[in-house]
Amino acid sequence: MEQWDGCRNGALTPWMVSVGSSRKVHWRCHKGEDHRWKARIHKRAVGQGCRFCAGHEASETTSLLFLRPDLAARLDAEKSGVSAVELTLASNKEVHWFCPIHPEEHTWPAKVLNRTLNGTGCPDCNLPGTSAQEVRLAAELGPYDLFLPGAVPVSWTLSELLSGSRSSARAAASASMGSDLPWCGRRCGSGP
Repeated sequence: MEQWDGCRNGALTPWMVSVGSSRKVHWRCHKGEDHRWKARIHKRAVGQGCRFCAGHEASETTSLLFLRPDLAARLDAEKSGVSAVELTLASNKEVHWFCPIHPEEHTWPAKVLNRTLNGTGCPDCNLPGTSAQEVRLAAELGPYDLFLPGAVPVSWTLSELLSGSRSSARAAASASMGSDLPWCGRRCGSGP
């Protein structure tokens, strides 16, 4: 009865209803001020908990925007008809995403769940033989900083990759097509 919302239930108290009641009443969770919902008493009695904490409804603390701002920034809210504040990480809703490498050129539909749990990305840029680290680095640096078709090849030192120094990576840009990629040892011009 700790989650009973006394304010919204008015004069109704937990002692006025039975555990098996199908009556819907108001509940609140201490984990978020906006974690308030209606549920049947018998459902709560058998263990049904907070809808927000379970990921069934978005709140200020359980939304895609709050938990994964990196993905929320890639959501095409206009095309999707929904904002990142209205979505949970486990949402089965299909929405549209901007490509992290070519946002003006590539958008694609994918379920939020596939992006958050399965890590799916842009189908145009998710090339076979391309590691997740390469794609993340390409997204951070941009299409002209990483070797991609039509881009200028770049070479990095391991310390530059670990420090995340974008300026030092750009300064290391090389016009030669034969640079080794430091994280996989592949030659830039040789393909996967």
